[in-house]
Amino acid sequence: MSHHTTTDTKPSATNPNAGGDYDPITAEVIRSAFDNITTEMSLVLLRTSGSPVLTESKDFSTVLFDADLNQIGSSGYILLHMASSRRGVEAVARARVPDDIQPGDAFICNDPHTSGALHQGDVGIVMPIFYQDELVGWTFSNAHLMDIGGSAISGFAPEARDTYSEALRFPGTRVAHKAVLDEEWVGFMRNNVRVPLSFISDLRSLVAACNVGGERFGKLIEEYGRDTLKKYIDYNIDLTEKALRERIASLPDGSYATYDYVEYDGFGDDRLNPVFCNMTVAGDQLKFRFSGCPQVAAFINAGPSASEGSLIAPIMCQLAPDIAFNEGFWNCLEIDLGEAGSIVNPIVPAPVTSGHASAGMRVGRMVQEAITAACAASDNEDLRSRVSGQSSGAVTLGIWFGTDNKGNPSMFMPFGMAVGIGGAGQTVGDGQDCYGMQSTLAIKWADVEVQELDSPVLMLWRKTKANAGGAGVSRGGLAIDEAFMLHGADNFVGMNFQSGAEIPARGVAGGLPGGSGKAWLIRNSQAEQLLS
Repeated sequence: MSHHTTTDTKPSATNPNAGGDYDPITAEVIRSAFDNITTEMSLVLLRTSGSPVLTESKDFSTVLFDADLNQIGSSGYILLHMASSRRGVEAVARARVPDDIQPGDAFICNDPHTSGALHQGDVGIVMPIFYQDELVGWTFSNAHLMDIGGSAISGFAPEARDTYSEALRFPGTRVAHKAVLDEEWVGFMRNNVRVPLSFISDLRSLVAACNVGGERFGKLIEEYGRDTLKKYIDYNIDLTEKALRERIASLPDGSYATYDYVEYDGFGDDRLNPVFCNMTVAGDQLKFRFSGCPQVAAFINAGPSASEGSLIAPIMCQLAPDIAFNEGFWNCLEIDLGEAGSIVNPIVPAPVTSGHASAGMRVGRMVQEAITAACAASDNEDLRSRVSGQSSGAVTLGIWFGTDNKGNPSMFMPFGMAVGIGGAGQTVGDGQDCYGMQSTLAIKWADVEVQELDSPVLMLWRKTKANAGGAGVSRGGLAIDEAFMLHGADNFVGMNFQSGAEIPARGVAGGLPGGSGKAWLIRNSQAEQLLS
């Protein structure tokens, strides 16, 4: 029997057209309060973490849920986390009876197969919110931590042939009681990660962010009362759902099919793995059906959250950037990831540490292309203005680990090569330079000075690359061109990998494809002597 992963439309909690006493100003104040709570959670992360991946690159997100596991607020730094947060909170909440969850409990989720993570390096913390001994909601904070053990340096394991060879995986494991980390577990992690000080510090920051979110949610209950707050939560979800359904209904009914390829050339292989997407506009609902080649023994498989998060990003950015995001978005979608065991819906023991940047990125490109086709066929002038080529053409990542000249363990992750991707050209103008991945909306790269201060490297240059965007009446945006060298250390180990080296992002309506990603390791360059 075939097994599928499907996200079905959930019935609305309330109907704003059915009457009821709702104050639109109160509704907007409460909606904004939830976003402000998650923003404050983000500020806690920024002010307590010492990792440039958080403080400079902003590779984190914070999300707020009600007691019914509805998303009600998010900071929106990484749109992929809109999916991983849902699956992470569900993994914790549905695996336990209510009496087993206590105030101050914290659960770690980093397993793409069981607890919703994008990859093992993205560590999520889930904490319950209690008010007067009643479970009233959940907080979620997630960040890319510098290491999670195993063969996966900073969460990426290109040599792994199965998920057991990648990194430590936690399926929603309790690691704190009364908001205090379990010291035995901390000792275990300190013994198993490459940069223990950074890991433990960032984990405490994630717990602190969730604590603040829970406290602020309790203040809202004190101000409005539980019943009133729940009433407006449901109302705001319905308002979002109604607005998005109206937008979808402006698209012509029909099916929009597209395809892409996931590249891989490890272990002596050199192949293109096909993936397919069929988007159906059915009235005011979007239905997605995916299929692809069988999962492969390489880290390019996209777990369910990586696929779903890559799907929601173009809907948020291209189709509905002006609609407040909450659970109402998901209510308008029917998602079928296809038969279990494929490259976009893998099962254990498939390795997945680069799934979000490989197969997941292809999901996003396909959905964006399908939305573009539907917008182009619409009679709505505003929707036609959102026609664009594919974004996220090529991701180049490098992760390096070693010991600096002071004997301290050090890790270097140059985000600039992944962030500095040119944006797609649109009907209304050229693509943005250094647009980045659409699914990692607010991620940035560290300042050169901060990068050199934190890591034993010397940045040689960072600039936009001429003619990197696809040509057309509206051209694609320019991408980054960056070079660095080891400085202040004798040797490091690590790797570079590219997603999009052979199959570039496609243009639309005659526009040419964008550029591809490339990386070179230059030995014996004598750059240090030339600079001295």
